[in-house]
Amino acid sequence: MCSIGGRDRAVYEARIRPAEEDDLDFIATLGGKAFPYIKQPRTFFLDRIRRGGVYVIEGEEPLGFVDVEDCKVMGIAVEEGHRGRGLGKKLLDFAITILSLQGCPKITLLTLASNEVALKLYEGAGFVIKERRGPVVVMVKTE
Repeated sequence: MCSIGGRDRAVYEARIRPAEEDDLDFIATLGGKAFPYIKQPRTFFLDRIRRGGVYVIEGEEPLGFVDVEDCKVMGIAVEEGHRGRGLGKKLLDFAITILSLQGCPKITLLTLASNEVALKLYEGAGFVIKERRGPVVVMVKTE
């Protein structure tokens, strides 16, 4: 069992595993909400799952996912009712480990400048803002 989150937070038995095609409904629904600019989330995430870079965090049910590829964290999403409990941090730490093991000298991600929770999470993990592109910031973590 692993404790996720700080004081007064729920305790989950959470594990991270590679996503499977059976996870598509969950991932496409959550991913469509988290990343509304993806026009066809089912098609997009099916391709991402088949490439092998999507991982699901789950307790008794799926709680969120992370998508990694080519030294980039492509996206992290956690179900709304489970946010604020450390699941995003657990997914980010997992992504950093996977990409580091793949030999990535630096890891890049994009996030909205207005997403203060994500910015705090990423900065806490050692990411720094490299560039601003309108409402988006490019963040980089080097070894």
